[in-house]
Amino acid sequence: TKRLKITPRKSPCGNGKATFDRWEMRIHKRVIDMSMNERVLHGIIRSAIPRNVNIEIAMVD
Repeated sequence: TKRLKITPRKSPCGNGKATFDRWEMRIHKRVIDMSMNERVLHGIIRSAIPRNVNIEIAMVD
């Protein structure tokens, strides 16, 4: 899991109390290595995948 953190000041002008917001975005990456035939590949392509999920398929001989 990769964590991207940013800590900006709460005040838009930069003056005033030194108060900060803490924001964090987590990136989860899963690597699956499998031997495929045409049937398995069609099953992966046809499956319902949410829009916020990115899939990369690399075919290696």
